[in-house]
Amino acid sequence: MGLDAVEFVFALEDTFGIAISDAEATAMETPRLVVDYLVRRLPSSSIATCHTQQAFYRLRTAVVRAYQTPRNAIHPTTEWRTLLPDRYLNRAWGQLQRVAGIADWPPYRILWWQPPVSQTVGGTATYLARKTPHLFKRPDQGWHRPEVERIIRDLVAEEFGILHFDWDAHFVRDLHID
Repeated sequence: MGLDAVEFVFALEDTFGIAISDAEATAMETPRLVVDYLVRRLPSSSIATCHTQQAFYRLRTAVVRAYQTPRNAIHPTTEWRTLLPDRYLNRAWGQLQRVAGIADWPPYRILWWQPPVSQTVGGTATYLARKTPHLFKRPDQGWHRPEVERIIRDLVAEEFGILHFDWDAHFVRDLHID
């Protein structure tokens, strides 16, 4: 298994909150086999969860707790700069991460540039829902196959830059992934 494939497996593990053995990873030769494996492995559900919505609720709760901001003042389009204290923005961003209890957190600034994912509450919720959707499932919620397929499509696009593929395309032979 090449480095790209190994990184893809790591991304799968982070995204779904599971560990995948080398033998299991080697058997996942097509995107369909990845989805089939995940559907077998994860608890199932007949209903998909909106991870972005759940991430937004978690962020809103964290802001209310950390900064006593009124709940109705926080919307997906709300800019973080209006919610966080002006002084020590990076420290406030880190405090918000701890209160939300989310490890994979976007940077607030990179030098003088602020990434789009850290400009608004909705942008951050979308980022978190894409990176770690398993964090936004209640213990009684399972995974719906179309939900898993959408996440795999997004991961293939993000990890390999492949936007269109056939579910039965072989990763190495057809998609040229090492």
